[in-house]
Amino acid sequence: MSFSKPLMSSVYSALFIRVPLGVYFILAGRLKLLDAEGFIETVRAFKILPTEVATLFGVMIPWLEVLVGVAIALGILTTLASITASFLLISYILALGVFPNHPDIFNKDLILLGCTLSFLASGSGGFSFDGLRSSS
Repeated sequence: MSFSKPLMSSVYSALFIRVPLGVYFILAGRLKLLDAEGFIETVRAFKILPTEVATLFGVMIPWLEVLVGVAIALGILTTLASITASFLLISYILALGVFPNHPDIFNKDLILLGCTLSFLASGSGGFSFDGLRSSS
């Protein structure tokens, strides 16, 4: 065994990133939907957007997170889902900052953004609906 070579086939690599990332987006969206009014107020409280636009974003973002999460987890339209997720994450980073809660720990959304951007280079991998379509 060599510790400088992969232990598994690279066909699994996207799957190991896609599923947890997709589940993360699904759960994040679900939490926001459980307190939709509270989330809308949170978006308004940032005072980055006009009130009407902030309300629209507060309504749309949780549903978009769930939809993007399902698409990424299953590998359906992975490129489109990854671009959408990347824009969501960039907006969160801009709204919250790089060090949102603690000066020594940076925003986790930077790591998640790296994951979504990796799909733009690697695709969805072999175990995905996109992979099934491309092999037929």
